[in-house]
Amino acid sequence: MPHYNEYQYFLYETISKLREKGITFNQITEHLNKKKILSLRGKKFRGGHVHSIMKRKRIRDEKIKEKYP
Repeated sequence: MPHYNEYQYFLYETISKLREKGITFNQITEHLNKKKILSLRGKKFRGGHVHSIMKRKRIRDEKIKEKYP
């Protein structure tokens, strides 16, 4: 599996910390856009982007932990 680069990991950590505080995906999107933090491709965030980052990281971690016979 490809490794996350520093910026991808930064986005994941930032979003994770905000989610722990109980902030919704749309509120996180507004927060990131106000701070002028761009997506990996250099665009503004939308609610789906934030959710997707969290979902993909969770799936990736599950695959890494999976044991194959």
